[in-house]
Amino acid sequence: AGQGAAQAAMDGAMSNAVGADEQGWLGGATQSLNAAMSTVAPLLAGALYAVVSHAAPYCLGALLMVVAAVVIARARFTDAARLPRAASPSAVDAAA
Repeated sequence: AGQGAAQAAMDGAMSNAVGADEQGWLGGATQSLNAAMSTVAPLLAGALYAVVSHAAPYCLGALLMVVAAVVIARARFTDAARLPRAASPSAVDAAA
């Protein structure tokens, strides 16, 4: 529940964090990882459930959320999309 709204917000935040020339690469990498994890996560959770305990998948999920929160808290964000880019020759000619 809420994955659609959360994914849209994350996609928007990530695309705003990179320049226009990197948005396609970032979108492709994000969707590829999302698809891969949609396959791996249920297999891993099922194995943990069967081998360890019924609470193990939830504990792993909680641990991963804590790790993600620490990584985000320690990250240094810059607004890369708004950093000045080198002017193209046509832009310089148009300004003159």
